[in-house]
Amino acid sequence: MEKKTSLFSHSLLWGAILGIILVVYSLILYFLDQSTNKGLGYVTWIIIIVCLFYAMKSYRDSVNQGTLSYGNAFVIGLLVAIIAGFISSVFTYIQFRFISPEIIDKMLQMTEDKLMSKGMSDDMIEKSIEMSKKFMTPIIMSIMGFIMTVIIGGILSLIIAAIAKKDPETSVA
Repeated sequence: MEKKTSLFSHSLLWGAILGIILVVYSLILYFLDQSTNKGLGYVTWIIIIVCLFYAMKSYRDSVNQGTLSYGNAFVIGLLVAIIAGFISSVFTYIQFRFISPEIIDKMLQMTEDKLMSKGMSDDMIEKSIEMSKKFMTPIIMSIMGFIMTVIIGGILSLIIAAIAKKDPETSVA
């Protein structure tokens, strides 16, 4: 008798795959000195969408004989987002704490430049930067990255599950 892959183990595998892809993509951006490029940052969400869809499709077609309920598709997507979010958040902490802490300074400089271009006073800019510094620590950025990945991954899973679901064919007698 063939052993059926559980929903959790399938999601764990795809979460690990997505997490590793996100880490590799972050490293590529770092080595190309593009870590603060917002446009390339949006590619992350495309990667997440594609992986969530394929995780659901793979379970539906390879494990579940071509059917998948909306609820199970959503659960797969959410679990994948949680696992990938955890992996990428651990990497984010390591990157900002040990590998490239200067990225935080670049981000703060970009924030300051943006505020200056809006014509804010020096005093307001200084207060804004001081407040930003409190939230731009490796641990807080990692936690916020995890939370955002789970929330946005959950929302994307709701949408993608509607596309990936496939009800069993009902035969009319």
